[in-house]
Amino acid sequence: MKINRAMYPWLFWLSLIWIVSSIPSDSLPSYKIIGIDKLAHFAQYLILGLLVNRWLKRIDLKGRKCIYVYGLLLILAIIDELHQVYIPGRSVSVYDCLANGSGLVGAYLIHRIKK
Repeated sequence: MKINRAMYPWLFWLSLIWIVSSIPSDSLPSYKIIGIDKLAHFAQYLILGLLVNRWLKRIDLKGRKCIYVYGLLLILAIIDELHQVYIPGRSVSVYDCLANGSGLVGAYLIHRIKK
């Protein structure tokens, strides 16, 4: 599959997620509100999924192939979390992975409902 213009928004967003998750935690602002971190993870991946939904609609991809796309996104979300073990001040969190996955599941359900 070749890259076309319809892919740019979600590829940009995915790149941005990876760039931000590669910043050492000392450089990031801290939040005093419990749970805001998980909400941020959920929102990042929900937005990614919604951008992918727009692309899937544009290229008219349906059925099992959409599930494969979302499976790949889920694998990328897990790898994104795992790579943080190499970033100073960061750690791997199962709860962050669950929040990432929940955002993707939400976007997938929206995709299915809008069909």
